[in-house]
Amino acid sequence: VEPPTMPLLHELSKALGANAPQLVRQIAYDYVKDGNTMVTLMRNALSRSDSEALAQAAHKLKSSSTIVGAYSLALQCDKLEERILNGEPLALEATVDAVYDEFLRVEGEPVSYTHLCNEKRTVRKF
Repeated sequence: VEPPTMPLLHELSKALGANAPQLVRQIAYDYVKDGNTMVTLMRNALSRSDSEALAQAAHKLKSSSTIVGAYSLALQCDKLEERILNGEPLALEATVDAVYDEFLRVEGEPVSYTHLCNEKRTVRKF
């Protein structure tokens, strides 16, 4: 069994008990919504060769991913920031693609939080 992508949300669900469903869903929803915005900003910044905007979006997504425990995505964002700082323009597109791919993997995780709270599991995107 693969470990949860966002273990901190799983721990929060356990700690909150009956209060968990609504709060955890809202956190997951906000994370995915903001993450989609940051990934879009990264792709747009990359197409404009705007390394400052790219770094800002990567840093924001890294921070929010760390908060929810999406450590693999945070690590990809950290790699992107490092490549921007080191002036590695040839590696940026591949790294943004890796961030995007990892975000898509993490994005599907919030759907599973409803089963932690003894609710009927529904398959839908936030």
